[in-house]
Amino acid sequence: MWMWILTVVNVRKACCLLVVAGSLVAAEGWSQPRRDREEEVLKLTSSQKQQLLQLRNRERSSLERQRDLVQKAETLYQEMAGLMAQEVPPSELIRKFEEMQRLRQEAERLQFERVLEMREILTVEQRQRMVSLIARRRLGRP
Repeated sequence: MWMWILTVVNVRKACCLLVVAGSLVAAEGWSQPRRDREEEVLKLTSSQKQQLLQLRNRERSSLERQRDLVQKAETLYQEMAGLMAQEVPPSELIRKFEEMQRLRQEAERLQFERVLEMREILTVEQRQRMVSLIARRRLGRP
């Protein structure tokens, strides 16, 4: 049973990485200085900036759907964690776990689709810079 919890933690880490990778597409929540800094590091052309903006606008409903899925999965995770100490049938925990996994997988798929679209806009060099940005952000650096 505890192995499931460890799996959930690993899935959560993987989901976080995907969310960070697609953050340029989902940048509507960024402060303008951060967005400008990211664009500067990637050395985006004005055409690329425009394409990414169009992509963000076009994908807004997908982003909202992804956020909703992640929130529902988090709620299920919290419910499941609360049930672990109670006398509930394992089948109930399994059902909640499987539903949580399904929600997270769908959220990750939506994110991955946006990352692929963004990838088509960037050059190989810019993609490499983006990977460096992601690595730095994971280490807590701006």
